[in-house]
Amino acid sequence: MTKYLCWLVFLLSPALVPAQDAPPLYFGADLSYVNEMEDCGGVYRENGQARDPFDLFAAHGANLVRVRLWHSPDWTAYSTFADVRKTIQRAKAAGMETLLDFHYSDEWADPGKQIVPAAWAGLAVDVLADSLYRYTFDVLSALAAEDLLPEMVQVGNEINPGLLLPHGSTSNWAQLGTLLNAGIRAIRDVEAGAGHRVKVMLHVAQPENVLPWVADAISDGGVTDFDAIGLSYYKNWSYIPLDQLADYVSRLVTAYGREVIVVETAYPWTLGGHDSAGNILGGDALEAGYPATPEAQHRYLIDLSQAIFDGGGTGLVFWEPAWISTGCSTRWGQGSHWENVALFDFNDGNEVLPAIDYMRHTYRPPRTVETTLRVDMTGRGTAQGVFLAGDMTYDASGGWRLLPMADQGDGWYAATLALRPGVAYRFRFYDGPGQAGNGEPLSVACAGAGGEHRLLHVPEAGGTLDFRFGQCAAEALVDVALQVDMSGINAPNGVYLAGDLTRNAAAQWTFKKLDPAGGNVFTTTLTLARGGRYPFAFYTGTAWRADEKEQVPHLCATAWGTHRTLTPPDADAVLRFTYGRCEVVQATGVESDETPEDMGALLPNYPNPFRDTTTLAYSLTQPQYVTLAVYDLLGRRVAVVDEGLRLPAIHQVRFDAGALADGVYLYRLDAGGQVASRPMLVLK
Repeated sequence: MTKYLCWLVFLLSPALVPAQDAPPLYFGADLSYVNEMEDCGGVYRENGQARDPFDLFAAHGANLVRVRLWHSPDWTAYSTFADVRKTIQRAKAAGMETLLDFHYSDEWADPGKQIVPAAWAGLAVDVLADSLYRYTFDVLSALAAEDLLPEMVQVGNEINPGLLLPHGSTSNWAQLGTLLNAGIRAIRDVEAGAGHRVKVMLHVAQPENVLPWVADAISDGGVTDFDAIGLSYYKNWSYIPLDQLADYVSRLVTAYGREVIVVETAYPWTLGGHDSAGNILGGDALEAGYPATPEAQHRYLIDLSQAIFDGGGTGLVFWEPAWISTGCSTRWGQGSHWENVALFDFNDGNEVLPAIDYMRHTYRPPRTVETTLRVDMTGRGTAQGVFLAGDMTYDASGGWRLLPMADQGDGWYAATLALRPGVAYRFRFYDGPGQAGNGEPLSVACAGAGGEHRLLHVPEAGGTLDFRFGQCAAEALVDVALQVDMSGINAPNGVYLAGDLTRNAAAQWTFKKLDPAGGNVFTTTLTLARGGRYPFAFYTGTAWRADEKEQVPHLCATAWGTHRTLTPPDADAVLRFTYGRCEVVQATGVESDETPEDMGALLPNYPNPFRDTTTLAYSLTQPQYVTLAVYDLLGRRVAVVDEGLRLPAIHQVRFDAGALADGVYLYRLDAGGQVASRPMLVLK
């Protein structure tokens, strides 16, 4: 409770939001499956004793329960109104608020399917809107009559393509807006009659899809009366890595001024299973540095929550942490498709796992710092004024607005904003009141965001940052040599690079041919902006054909799920990649990275470069006493990462570089007196 009070005091600060608008912080669980699991004989335990799961989650810090509602399913007795009523009763009895998730379907609704309930089949869109209103109103009114009205309601579940298709498709926002507004109006009417505040949420899957979706909902659908934006975030379906999630959350919070909550997420604690029902989340759901272990599941949920809060979001709901394995069956198999993700150990009688305590962790509160951006306009015409536009200047419709900058004299113009430290903001300066034609001309070298805009990483303490119109600061540029190892790859037409770092004057990707560097290695050197993020890939031709582009593994395909992302280091560097694989190392010439064959292998760390944490890995071919340590370039040991007798296997160890300054370090493996090392780059 103390943690929540401290956060509330912080959120009431005038630097963030007005006191009356300060949102609570949500630590939630979707417990829609609990009633069914218990009816199927499932038991949840803590310290070997059976526990009521609602009481258990509340005791470990949960303050919100999410529950789904299907209209009239003919294939299950659960997620019906009667079942939902029971779940809400149990949640409220345990002292938790509730989030009711209307699927507006007789079965699962998600980005792949939004099927009209059988009772509404064949209805015209105006009749359909009336039916949606009446159904929503009746459900909520019935709950309100029993003092069970939820504190928050979703109008649809993962409605990326719309809802009640084909009528409410995003290809026809007028109709979709009519349906969404019908549901919202029903919530407001019940709210008014009950005298009980209900927050309205719109829910879209995967953060990269949300910003344009909400912009269209507001501008084209006329949907404006909502309080919260819900996201689903799963690594295997999103190309946004964890270390960029705060940026996306911040854009949504800044753009729309609504609460942003990740209402669906999960992480495996094992890749094994306990029944014949195949697991939905497998190895492709893993984030680098977080193996499928109970300890890593716990760390992941803590780090994910902190990223949400860093971006200004207000909560996280773990999807179906109680969907354990039982003797009952789903439509696709006997047991559970989620037992390797649920927060209960099927190897230990469904004993609760440590990850449940992510809700009781002490988090760093969200904050903003005063940051002044100044631009030198010497030699430029400023009669029409000087403006700033970017992720920090969204208007109510979610578009960038031009923010006038104050004339400080001597050619300098300035704007002061409250920005979130650690978040990356895209922005640009303009020498006129229109965005078309007045934006500063930026070379690829300093256009680190999409090849078209600057990228600002806000310092922890804020302060004043100076720029020159249309130019990169000399100290912001680095020369990066990109090498790619093409061993085993047939490339008779040459090796090429394409991405935001090869854009032409029309901002289009072009192919840049790499030069042979000996053996199977090809290389090129580019001048790039420190801190930029450049999507790219390697190619074996120039026809933009799928068979000429490397197939980037999902683990490192952080741009659109199909391309790499390069974040240049703070100093000139040589980065070596392997075609079609995640490995990337920085060549320093300080020490050989060759590993003696009889000791196994010291593997490339990932990610590299990295900011806070990375995973170091090595393999052994025989039992060895090992020491895995990190050294600076002066040869001083700065950390021991792993030490002791280790068996033949691949060993992975997470390394936290939070105490280190940025720069190049070596990680060195000493196994049985034989030594190998590799370089890694820490970025702050």
